[in-house]
Amino acid sequence: MKEGDRPLPWVGEINFAGLPVRKKEINRMNRADALGVVAALKAVLHSGWTNSEPVNTACLFLGTTKDTSFHEELLQLLVPIARHGYTDGAAQMVETATRYLTPFALLDCMPNLALHYVSEILKLRGDNCCFLHTGAAGTSAIISAYQSVRSGRAKSALAGGFDSTLDRLNLARLSSLGLLAASPGEAASRPFDRNRDGFLPGEGGAVLFLEDREPALERGAKIYGEILGAGSGCDPAPDRSLQTGVGVECALRAAFHSAGLRPRDVGFVVASGEGTMAGDRAEACGIRRAFDVAADAVPVTAFKGVFGHSMAASGPLDCMVAFCALGAGEIPPICGCDDPDESCCLRLVLGHPLDTSSQVSVVVSTGLGGQACALALGRGD
Repeated sequence: MKEGDRPLPWVGEINFAGLPVRKKEINRMNRADALGVVAALKAVLHSGWTNSEPVNTACLFLGTTKDTSFHEELLQLLVPIARHGYTDGAAQMVETATRYLTPFALLDCMPNLALHYVSEILKLRGDNCCFLHTGAAGTSAIISAYQSVRSGRAKSALAGGFDSTLDRLNLARLSSLGLLAASPGEAASRPFDRNRDGFLPGEGGAVLFLEDREPALERGAKIYGEILGAGSGCDPAPDRSLQTGVGVECALRAAFHSAGLRPRDVGFVVASGEGTMAGDRAEACGIRRAFDVAADAVPVTAFKGVFGHSMAASGPLDCMVAFCALGAGEIPPICGCDDPDESCCLRLVLGHPLDTSSQVSVVVSTGLGGQACALALGRGD
């Protein structure tokens, strides 16, 4: 691919150094797949895990919104229909496809292709699932992995999300929905700010390695934290402006019940905070209802003002930062929220980090279809 052919903006190169990936596989991966594969392999290497278990007890759960079915090569197939009419054009399209499309064209369109690469490289033969509901997909993957390990169906699992939505088509789609920030520069992404007008699209891969505590300690692995409970819900309003936050409320209540927690046990919340007017307001309503009388006391932060909205990778990335915050005893503030929206009515962490001695945090993730997920997290002590 020539420099001029790259979708803009193009952010950095992906480094496969030290990872067990063959060059021909790297050449076949698109950017989203590469982010997922690198994140998963680095998670395994960092954990010190080796696949010495029975092949069906190591699992993989990843989320993505990957959509590459509109590459220029595929759009070219529609040209004959426009030129010759439907009947004659369809025949011409098939002939064009057999001459110009490579056997890898279908692979490039498959959202689960990264799972194939990771499973093959690591010889994972257990549960293998791909989740597709945008910003909640990566957190859904972690919930399924957590449930598999907790139930004993899996001894270990990789879980997280990956996405790259910086191509022109995805930017156009998000813009047409009124989701992208119109403000320039540092003011562009402002979760819960009175003047927020959308989010900045991002990209990334974030994957966690989950297992029971005992084998991790025996191996000498660094334990960053513990998943205490999980929940999910949905608020499928036909118009995003009509969402009430009931999905977030249901997800949080389910997470509290799963973890055996009371709302006042939670030290802080990492909100999805996508930075849209309707989305932040609905999420804030859901958080307030779920926390009830504890809502005024619990600190709330969000990280999309720093990372942008990396879609399926955003929830797992939020979990990683939440674990670090619990370990450090310090809650990072919301970047970009300079004039808090009073209608959101939350105890937002603003300006400076907030000290905390809490052992518990909750992470909320939301998807564009109204899906919501919540994870209750504990310190790794």
